[in-house]
Amino acid sequence: MRRIIVLISLIVISTVGCKGLSTQKDIVNVSVSSATEMVNNTSKLQLIDVRTPEEYNSGHLEGATNIDFFSDSFREDIEKLDKHKPVLVYCKSGGRGSKSAAIFKELGFTKIYNMEGGITSWNDAGYKTVK
Repeated sequence: MRRIIVLISLIVISTVGCKGLSTQKDIVNVSVSSATEMVNNTSKLQLIDVRTPEEYNSGHLEGATNIDFFSDSFREDIEKLDKHKPVLVYCKSGGRGSKSAAIFKELGFTKIYNMEGGITSWNDAGYKTVK
């Protein structure tokens, strides 16, 4: 009986330990002000705008790469990125960004940040965009 309890305890500890490791693969929702800090201070940040090309051309964050969420090649385009470098994803107001972040996680990216409120919140906060 004692061996069974020890064995069950080890299984539980192992499971909890593995869950602790998986937190590095979680999606972190960040405010616009936190996103600004990341853009300004993270040299290897992959900044991804998942809006349509028309939306992107109307104004985007400097240095952002446009990967259209609605494109047939969306997943294929994401796969070309470095899964070990941090990714900050944004859209217009947050919906596509959240869905995209989940896809990044599914594809094995380890550091995923989703900018809450998208570029709408960015603009509302008075931060600049480029065309």
